[in-house]
Amino acid sequence: MLIGGLISYLAHEKTNNKLKSVFFGVFLAFLIGLAKEYIDPLFGGDKDKFDLIYTVLGSMAGAALFLLYNAFLQKKS
Repeated sequence: MLIGGLISYLAHEKTNNKLKSVFFGVFLAFLIGLAKEYIDPLFGGDKDKFDLIYTVLGSMAGAALFLLYNAFLQKKS
């Protein structure tokens, strides 16, 4: 959730495009989750597709929180 929200925020600061920033946040969280799934067996864990799905869903929630926060700031201005 933190990755999706933070990357969305940072990408929005650079691009000023909400759709691109949300895409970057979710996509980067997906890549990090995918890398984690390949690294897990090296440390005694198992590959679990549901873990990756929950990572992506969490990043979507973080990106949605970013959008809500951004909308709140725009209304306030």
